[in-house]
Amino acid sequence: MRRILFSMSTTGHFISRSSDGAGHVRYFYRNSTDDSIQFGFGSPQYQNELYGLKVCSAAGMMAAYSTVRPVCTSENYLPPAGGFNRGDPHLSTLSNRSYTFNGHCEYHLLTSERWPNSPTLRLQARTAPVSGGAATAFVGVALKSGLNELAVSVIRNESSDDLDVFSSDGRRIGSVRGELAALSNATRLDSYRLEVPDNSTIDIVDESTGVSVTVTMETSSLRVGVQLDLAGKYPSGLDGLLGDSDASGFRLRNGSVLPAGSSERQLFEFGNSWRLNSSEPSYLHYPAGKGRADFCDLSFVPAFAEDFNDNLLELFGGNTELKNASEEVCRSSGSSDLTCMFDAAQLRSVAAAQDAAVAIRDETRTRVVLANRPPQFVSAPSQLRVNGSNSVGVTFSVTDPDGASPNVTVLEAVGGTAKLEAGASGSWQLVWQPVDNWRGDIKLQLVAVDEVGAVTVWTPRIVVCDCGSRGRCCPDCGMADDTAYYHREECKCDLGFTGPQCEQAVKICLTSDCQEPQDKGDEEDGRVDDRWSGVFKVGRSVHGEHSIIIASVGAVTSLVLLSVRLN
Repeated sequence: MRRILFSMSTTGHFISRSSDGAGHVRYFYRNSTDDSIQFGFGSPQYQNELYGLKVCSAAGMMAAYSTVRPVCTSENYLPPAGGFNRGDPHLSTLSNRSYTFNGHCEYHLLTSERWPNSPTLRLQARTAPVSGGAATAFVGVALKSGLNELAVSVIRNESSDDLDVFSSDGRRIGSVRGELAALSNATRLDSYRLEVPDNSTIDIVDESTGVSVTVTMETSSLRVGVQLDLAGKYPSGLDGLLGDSDASGFRLRNGSVLPAGSSERQLFEFGNSWRLNSSEPSYLHYPAGKGRADFCDLSFVPAFAEDFNDNLLELFGGNTELKNASEEVCRSSGSSDLTCMFDAAQLRSVAAAQDAAVAIRDETRTRVVLANRPPQFVSAPSQLRVNGSNSVGVTFSVTDPDGASPNVTVLEAVGGTAKLEAGASGSWQLVWQPVDNWRGDIKLQLVAVDEVGAVTVWTPRIVVCDCGSRGRCCPDCGMADDTAYYHREECKCDLGFTGPQCEQAVKICLTSDCQEPQDKGDEEDGRVDDRWSGVFKVGRSVHGEHSIIIASVGAVTSLVLLSVRLN
């Protein structure tokens, strides 16, 4: 069993680490990623899932638990899908297809309406004309997903230059630069988790489904990023403006498909097919006295960037100064994308070019992170067996599916010290040295991290045999101490000794001429002799009609009770 959490980021939530925090919890019971279940961190389902683990740990049955629920690795990790939009607006679908769409209404960004047995997912967006009048930009976003009764809506407030957040029952939750920014903890709404990482961004995570949406305020527009796990949930991906419904191109609502190389005018038809119709509920917030008709202009036809490929100056309306400044910003950021120039021209602002350049760079970096697969521990044992305070060594390898060179470090070492040495061809040598006479908790974790930041943790279970030379460990007798990270095997003590580590001598002699078992101690060469035996005189003690004869033969002490008649 493993736990994966989505960590916070200004561009969304990535599967990257396993500490408690933002995001949902996903458990895998499987050899493939399809056999899994997700639920909210701290939810009743989460608590129920941990109950069995806690009971088995308390009962000293972790070995049996691990047999049924073996610890899996990130070997079958599937990168989550991500969709993005920016500017006026430029969209990148879940399958990384980019296009520009400038409709003026309310639209489905993502929807699972074709898949009745899949989790509910409705991500909607509202557009409005920008200052240039020939393009539109996103000004509102709403999410309804999972089993949540309510939806969350984020609306750009032009008058206060802020993002207002509403629930679908009409309540105002707060603003990004106001009430929400002042909170030290995340805001909860049903299973949604709302966090404000900075004064222009809000992250919305549905912990019941693992969907995360990041909304960022830019110059006269909103940038929206969505990341989610498609595996097993939506048979052929999702529909909508960011959908991934057909590998060959863009699927319209009527089922027809536009080729991947379609023109902006053709894609304008595709985008408008995902406009909310009159029978579909909108989860976007409406001011008092307003409705959907107030935010739609079905006759709107935008300018198309492809018409200005050969005449950028015309795109800028002859404004050479703005064109040159915008071009410098777009190119200096590593992007000569026409859409970057188009944003600056339509918004009549170099700041818009700066926003576009940052968005392009962030999207590129985000997709690299999403597609990156974590490193793998190879030939690393599931457990390390430790005898007393003797050190134990193991050699393992770490590989990376993407050809990176991961670094390995000790994440945690309790009850001992861990020494790591790198070898050739990705091999590593680990030496674990237990602390002498340690009776506390034991935990060892190593972490492998690649250049992109993907993490894999190896947690070998420490099996401790610390009966010393007064007894032997009995794997079949149960565990004296058992947790998810280690267990101590029960000691079967030699005659004359008892205690958890056979450290207590027991008097067994009945007469004065009998000698108690003796600790033979260390050999002259310093090695511990684990042969303990009693050294006795051969004699007898008379108690009425019975005689007790005690004898020692080698390392085996025999206690013989003879019933004889003494003359």
